[in-house]
This record gives sequence, structure tokens and C-alpha cells, in this order.
Amino acid sequence: MENSIAIGQYTIECNEQELTAKCWKTKKTGKITVMFNYRFKTADNMAKYVTDYTKSIFSQMQLQQTRKVQRANDKKNHGIEVGQVYYTSWGYDQTNVSFYLITSVKGQKIEFVKVGQETKDTNWDYGYAMPNTSCIISETMTAMATGKNTFNVKSRYSARLHNGKPKYYSTGY
Repeated sequence: MENSIAIGQYTIECNEQELTAKCWKTKKTGKITVMFNYRFKTADNMAKYVTDYTKSIFSQMQLQQTRKVQRANDKKNHGIEVGQVYYTSWGYDQTNVSFYLITSVKGQKIEFVKVGQETKDTNWDYGYAMPNTSCIISETMTAMATGKNTFNVKSRYSARLHNGKPKYYSTGY
């Protein structure tokens, strides 16, 4: 006798006569991934395994839901305020640092400008930079908050809240 259980994207089938159980996950794209396909020595072993696996699926689904709610809350309560300075740090063979001043916050929508920086070279190819908010070097840009104290600049670089400490940069020579 076969029993079938569907839990979200997962389907578990048990055959009590043959002592087999299998589980697969069907993604939204239609792709099917086999999670397990086992034969057991006793019906008790099979029941225990399926029960434990079902609990782990529910636990995983609950954790995913909790994280989803947390991310939504982080976007709503992002903590970004007018006057704060954010920075990006990026590069491959060199480290580039840019600073941004928040000029307007409307819900999740953030408006900001790129500001200059004061640098202090500590060696011929690297140094430390601090923002200079009196030197605005760009037009107003917009972005959406992506989480707690973060947003993406030009959908490419993640801007983080500046902590007031100098940021490392290098020239890559």
C-alpha cells in the first residue's frame, strides 16, 4: 500500500509492502530533484526516517519564512537617515572607495549624492580616505534600501554606513 504526502514543494511516497520511501522536490521551473529513495529493513525504521525528514522540512520552511519576514522588516526599518554618510569599497587589483551623503529618505526610496574625500597616503600605492561632505561631486541619485543600513549604488555596489574611521584604498601600481 502506497501513501503520499505533499509538503510545500516536497512530495514523499511510502510503500509499506516493499518498505521503500522516496522524496522529491519540484521547483517552480518544473525541475524535479530527488531528495532520497531508500529501502528499509523494518516499517518502524521507515516511519521514523520519514517522520524525522518531515520535521526537518517543516523546520526549514519555518526558518525560510522567518528570514523572509526579517528581510521585509529590514527594508521597512532600514535605519537610513538624512545627513548620514555611506561608502562603497570595490576593486580587483586595486581598492576604490567612494562616499555618499544621504539627502532625502521617503520610505524605502533613498536620494543621495557622491561627495569628495580627503586622502592620506601611507605608502606610495595605498592610503586611507575620509569623506568630505562639503564637496559634492555628483547629481542626486536614487536607490532603494536593500536591508539594515544598506542600499545599492547604481545597482552594483553595496553602500554601507560609514563608521567615522578612515577607509583603506590602494592604487594597484
